Amino acid sequence: MKNSRLNILLKNTPKSYYWIGFLLADGSFVENRIKMQLAERDEIQSQKFLKFIKYSGRKKTNCISVMDSVVVPKIMRKFNIKKQKTYFPPAVNRINVKNNNLFLSLCIGFIDGDGSIVRVFRRKDCSLRIKCHSSWLPILQMMSNRICNLCELPPNMAKINNQGYAQIIFSNAVILKFLKKKAKKLNLPILTRKWIRINENYINKTEKAQYHKKGVKELLERGYRRKDIAKKFGLNVNTITMIIRRNKIEVS
Repeated sequence: MKNSRLNILLKNTPKSYYWIGFLLADGSFVENRIKMQLAERDEIQSQKFLKFIKYSGRKKTNCISVMDSVVVPKIMRKFNIKKQKTYFPPAVNRINVKNNNLFLSLCIGFIDGDGSIVRVFRRKDCSLRIKCHSSWLPILQMMSNRICNLCELPPNMAKINNQGYAQIIFSNAVILKFLKKKAKKLNLPILTRKWIRINENYINKTEKAQYHKKGVKELLERGYRRKDIAKKFGLNVNTITMIIRRNKIEVS
């Protein structure tokens, strides 16, 4: 009798794709078996996974090993997962799924497995870094292209670092807050110790400048006078004039 329901990982749901992303980063697929070993501090995450696959066997520690000779090969075929996935990643098009929620869920799971989120020195915002084997460089770039596009930002460039690893870094608060809000909206079982560092309510100088630029442009197009715009944003008229000149906003 099977002690788990791994077929749930084949479903096209955000939680299933989150765990696929997590396993791509921090799991292994060997001989019809899925294995995952986490640090002791992440035991709660192990328990979340066991609960998700409805594991009913002997109580597990952080070292998880579940087998299904029918379902595991299906999962590997669906996502083009190789036995030595560290060196032979899936084809980019198997990860770049059309549905945004499923794609982002997989990315967030991958971040929880292979990513780190740290506070930037002497700043209130954070930096997110994903680092893995150099063979994963095209996948990291694809993830960056799509995530940044959804945030209406130019893509960050993935690169091979000095140690020979593929790496992508996101330090724009807009991207980090977008990912955290999406994870919460989709009710993903995220690794709390990482994402708690991101303050969703913090607005940095760049975001404020973009907010003012967009707002001033919209209000000018609607016929507002500069003094009325200044009042609306709690700024003085000289500042509104400076925003218009700096951003070359056309005034009719």
